[in-house]
Amino acid sequence: MTWLARTPICVVQACLTMMPRLQANDSITRINETMAAFGTADRESTMRLRLQLESPLADAPGPPSTPPRRDPEELRQRGFKVRRVKRARRTPS
Repeated sequence: MTWLARTPICVVQACLTMMPRLQANDSITRINETMAAFGTADRESTMRLRLQLESPLADAPGPPSTPPRRDPEELRQRGFKVRRVKRARRTPS
């Protein structure tokens, strides 16, 4: 079974829907970078591009942090059904 077969259809549809927008953003970014590199962009555009490239998100190390674990009792009080699922033990290979 491939990764695509295991992926929920809504995720695949969302990716396909966003693909043109992402490609357009990439194209615009490349155009702006080229203009800045050749000196044809005005000072304001160059500064905006520089700030965008130097943003803190670009330098963020590793994957984003995981959300905090919620207390099961708090979730029950809010109306969520909570059940405990036992994890399968890993066998040493």
